[in-house]
Amino acid sequence: MLELSIDLEALSVSRDQLPAMIEIGVVAFDRSRPADDCVVASFQRAIPFATATNCGSVDSDTLAFWEERGIKGGNDCLPGEKSGPLISLVQLSGFLELTLGRPMPELLNDKSIRWWAWGAEYDLRIIQGLSERVGLPMPIPYRGVRDARTYCTELADQFGIVLPKQDPATKHNALDDARHCARLVTGVTQSMEVIREMAESREVVA
Repeated sequence: MLELSIDLEALSVSRDQLPAMIEIGVVAFDRSRPADDCVVASFQRAIPFATATNCGSVDSDTLAFWEERGIKGGNDCLPGEKSGPLISLVQLSGFLELTLGRPMPELLNDKSIRWWAWGAEYDLRIIQGLSERVGLPMPIPYRGVRDARTYCTELADQFGIVLPKQDPATKHNALDDARHCARLVTGVTQSMEVIREMAESREVVA
């Protein structure tokens, strides 16, 4: 079963207002494949500041963070095709239909779809809020929301799993972050499978 990992870049960390989204990266991945080869499809869009701020808020600290990285009022240095928030969501809907192999009405009624994010409260809250604001629902059932940070770090701490580090040069690139999230989830899942099999073999020997 394919699952989805999402990462967003935005101009605010506000919980009171919907942050302006400037980049979106989504990957479909398969946890049965090797972690380094788990991603089977990907989607990325960069949203120009002028249109992003029409659909979300900006805070000075986050804006300064991006300006330090060379983005001053525009995001031409962000990779990926450029489009406004609504068009980006329309294109994301098309990606989901093509990748998951079903039309959007069926996807919206599928409660088994899983969305992972490295901090689901942030990324998924923004994408859901934006989709509601522009009137284009996304198939993100609340039962399918998965927080990768909690899943990976808690299991890593409890069972001594070493989490691979992300190349610093790729951080804060939405697609690279989504890919890394998918690899971590897949790697931890497979490590837990090995641990389970070892435990079962000990029980058989005993």
